[in-house]
Amino acid sequence: MPITSIHSSLAQRSGELLEVLSSNNQKIRQLAAKAFGMLAPLNDKASGSINKLRSFIESAGPSPPAALSAQYQGSIASLAGFTSRSMLYGKLGNSEVHVKFLNDRFLAALDAGDAAIRDSAIDAVNQLWSVGLSFPGSLDEFDRILGALFKLGEANNEKAIRAIGRLAIPAAADRETGREQSTFMDLVLNQLFKLFEVKRTEVHFATGEALASVVARWDSDAVQLGLDIQPQGAGESEIIAILRKRPEKIAAVLEKLINDCKTTKPSLLKASGIWLFCIIQYCSHLPEVQARLRECQVAFMRLLTGRDELVQETASRGLGLVYERGDESLKGDLVKDLVASFTGSKTQLKVDDDTELFDAGALPTGEGKSVTSYKDIISLANEVGDQSLVYKFMALATNAATWTARSAFGRFGLSNILSEADLDPKIYPKLFRYRFDPNSNVRRSMDDIWKAVVKDSSATIEAHFDAIMTDLLKSILDGKEWRVREASCAAIADLIYGQQFTKYEKYYTDIWRVTLRVIDDQKASVRAAALKLCMGLSKSLVTQLQEHNSSGSAKAMITQVLPFLLSDKGVENSVDEVKVMAITTVLDVVKHGGDTLKPFIPTIIIHFLGLLSTIEPQQINYHYQRVSEEDREGLDKLRSSAATRSPLFECITNCLRFADEAVLKELAPQLVQTIKSALGLQTKVGCSEVLSTLALRHSILMPPYNGLFLKAMETQVLDRNNEVNRAYAKSAAYLLRTASSETRERFTSKLTVLYMGAEEDARRQKVADAVLAIAKVSPDAFNDLESRLLPFAYLGKHDTDEYVSEAFEEVWSQHAGGSHTVKRFVPEITEFIIKALDTSKWALQHGGALAIASMVTALSSAAGKDGQFGEAELKTIWPVLDKALALKTFKGKEKLITAYPLFVRHGKKLWANDKAVATQTKKIAVREAKRNNDDYRPFAFKALGRFASARGDLDMYKEVAGLVSDYLSPDVKETQSDTERKTTQAALKAVLNAYSREKMRSDPAAIMQDIVATMEESRLALKAARDAWFAGSVEILAEAGAAGTSLPTSVHEVEARKWFALLLADEADVILESQRLDRAKALGAAIKAARQGVFGPAKELESVLADMRTKVIEMASAERSLDVQKALRNAAD
Repeated sequence: MPITSIHSSLAQRSGELLEVLSSNNQKIRQLAAKAFGMLAPLNDKASGSINKLRSFIESAGPSPPAALSAQYQGSIASLAGFTSRSMLYGKLGNSEVHVKFLNDRFLAALDAGDAAIRDSAIDAVNQLWSVGLSFPGSLDEFDRILGALFKLGEANNEKAIRAIGRLAIPAAADRETGREQSTFMDLVLNQLFKLFEVKRTEVHFATGEALASVVARWDSDAVQLGLDIQPQGAGESEIIAILRKRPEKIAAVLEKLINDCKTTKPSLLKASGIWLFCIIQYCSHLPEVQARLRECQVAFMRLLTGRDELVQETASRGLGLVYERGDESLKGDLVKDLVASFTGSKTQLKVDDDTELFDAGALPTGEGKSVTSYKDIISLANEVGDQSLVYKFMALATNAATWTARSAFGRFGLSNILSEADLDPKIYPKLFRYRFDPNSNVRRSMDDIWKAVVKDSSATIEAHFDAIMTDLLKSILDGKEWRVREASCAAIADLIYGQQFTKYEKYYTDIWRVTLRVIDDQKASVRAAALKLCMGLSKSLVTQLQEHNSSGSAKAMITQVLPFLLSDKGVENSVDEVKVMAITTVLDVVKHGGDTLKPFIPTIIIHFLGLLSTIEPQQINYHYQRVSEEDREGLDKLRSSAATRSPLFECITNCLRFADEAVLKELAPQLVQTIKSALGLQTKVGCSEVLSTLALRHSILMPPYNGLFLKAMETQVLDRNNEVNRAYAKSAAYLLRTASSETRERFTSKLTVLYMGAEEDARRQKVADAVLAIAKVSPDAFNDLESRLLPFAYLGKHDTDEYVSEAFEEVWSQHAGGSHTVKRFVPEITEFIIKALDTSKWALQHGGALAIASMVTALSSAAGKDGQFGEAELKTIWPVLDKALALKTFKGKEKLITAYPLFVRHGKKLWANDKAVATQTKKIAVREAKRNNDDYRPFAFKALGRFASARGDLDMYKEVAGLVSDYLSPDVKETQSDTERKTTQAALKAVLNAYSREKMRSDPAAIMQDIVATMEESRLALKAARDAWFAGSVEILAEAGAAGTSLPTSVHEVEARKWFALLLADEADVILESQRLDRAKALGAAIKAARQGVFGPAKELESVLADMRTKVIEMASAERSLDVQKALRNAAD
């Protein structure tokens, strides 16, 4: 099908595109409007669609609501596209009607607040101006439009800037305005030139495009690229053919831009470069531009020295564009200029007061100010009275400009131009050195040039190796600029890297000589580069060792090099750079030196242990002094870990691989002395790691030295730094593996002495660390010493300090863990407890008391509920327990008093046959219950009740009831504190446990009467201790029911009803479900006891039982809990 038929077919459907104009997707709206503009002019029936567009636009008004905004934008764009393309198709028709309509909308949109509406109106009128339509009818209207667009352009609106350029396309723009012989076009150009102050780069490119549109109109690619149809008829002849370039304006604009590229004003310089680039980009095919490409080239070359990277990039890309669009002669000139700039050393600077010569902050003068401009240089020179500063600063600025220009070569494509030139071989040494310039821009640029110029890098270096090396050595010695010296060092390091030694053997001495000369250069970066080169040289030395390790020359090299490097001129040098170089070299030599190192191993190890504490950054120590103790712990772990993982310690480890008897004989006394004198954490941790490594890798050699090292460890495990003491503890544990029995006994005995003599918690913590280390690291040694260490750990795990307790708990769990182990070591544990109780330190006394309590509990668990302790155990434990209970109350003593009834219950063999002991046990129970400590009292009361229960030979009911009566009295508060509530519960439990079991078996009625009487007087206490009352009732009633033949023959109806009533005393109160369930069980126990005859013959208590069952059934009916209902019904049944 012919293309015209396709157009015709599509044009007939152009009206369908109007449905898409309301889309919220801007891209879809724009495409639809563009398609409509291209097709509708070809549709003879498009008038309906056009009328529809105009009607909608008119109805929406100049400021359409948000709901209609999208459709309004699409409609404006569609109508403008239709009008402009109608002109290009040559179908002029009544375009003036639409033009005026759109122009009115545009003028209204300029005043509107909606940016989207305004931008759509600008796009619409932009299309009209491009085809010569809608030029303002008056100067005032022109000023209004130009002013509004310029204001938007200053606000970074690129559409407005491009519209300013299109405003000058119509022929009417060439008319005189009547103002100082200027045309409308001149006014447009003036406004565009004012935009140089805008900082945004995209705005400058939009301005450059607008300038191209003004001076070349449809001859400019900027305008041509917007053409999306083929102009026809009048559209071709009356628009495209007429609205052509303006030669005189092209020349004038080029002249201005070329001159402005010489300015010293940074913002104008940047803008002029970009605008000139745009003119060439869009108009380089025009003769007027071609004729001045050489001048443009010079302007861009000048811009290469700019300090702004964007200016450099613009200049570089501009030169590339000139090279691309120019003829052969121009290309040759450009190559010559670039090579001259590359190899030359002089750059002419044109400056005035505001010329920016240095980056802000590069040359600070104090008070937040810095030298940046020529004016600042003059002011500084006048201030200090030294006019020579002007020349010094300008020399710096000139040098900076030279390197700035060079740095732009590779970064922005100029290397492609240089690659086409025939270069003198003498350039290779310079180019090779430039590749290592300290300035990253220069370095990157030179790399790009090298890759472009040198096709085979390896071959080129091979061919010019001697020339390059000679130039570099000379540059290090004679280079006046620090950057030349630094680059030369880096270049030599790269040049010899990977080369065979024979390649640079004749230069080796000279390289060392010149490198050492600049290793203390006044410029830090030069020193760093020289140091790096030294490291490379040391690697070459290592390579020789690897290849010829056992040769006489290798041994001679080590013999000469190591003493020097380990002296104060090497690893202990005050110059950090030299120190690092020496350390690094020693590390490499040790790594590959092999057996030839043996004579130097002790010296290397001792020196490097000392160095461990000197290499830590000062910032860490600064922060360490200012953080909390908890944070210091974490920081110490990191510091110690860093020390043992550092290259220095790796070197020490490598040395230890070659340790033998001769080495250890010399090393041991030096190492002990270092351990004693070390101050830094890293050195101490390093010493501990050396000991551990020796114990693990050279255990056969260690027995003669274990005693010496462990003697030193006796004090080092107490180091005030936790990380250090743990490290030494681990080392001591490793040493114990191969230590003799005598040495083991002495060391562990010393630990127990240190623990017992500790004046503070910290020392006991460190002893705990040591014991824990033995338990983990040397389990066999621990097992050999378990008769001392396990009892010791048992005492320690009850220490009042949490850290100590946890550490010893871990020891105990790992090597014992059960109550039978306690039974096995009762004498030994007791011995340690006695020592703790005999000290004057409260912490140890309390720990001993807790230990005896725990031991009694463990023995009780091992004996079972009704078992008895052995006589030997009882005689061993009793005096210690008596002494511990005599201590004043302390935090944790409740554990001791809780364990006391257990001892009485399982110790019948002791007190049953010894009246004094029996009397003392009762005295202790009563004494502890009378202690005036609110927190301790509940436990003492409970223990008193359990004691009375355990002592079946005593009837302590009245004594106990009287002792706790104050806490069961009727005036007890209904609302109690937690401690008061616990005391009341304990008091009630004590009373309910204190009855005589023998009397219960012989006369249960009397016991029941006593208890009922006491409970009657303690009704309020029953509310505070419901759980104890309900549970105690079940136990007492059950035991009374088991009395059998001793049950009463007479009726005790009153007691039965009272007991039942006491259980129901809080029936009206809201209590927990669990408590209601316990009460139901207690009621069931009461009914069962009545049936069993606890309150007299059951037959005579039928009415009581009936009342009880009736009440219980009534409660079950009202109860909402199914479990409680079930319990109540079971009680009734």
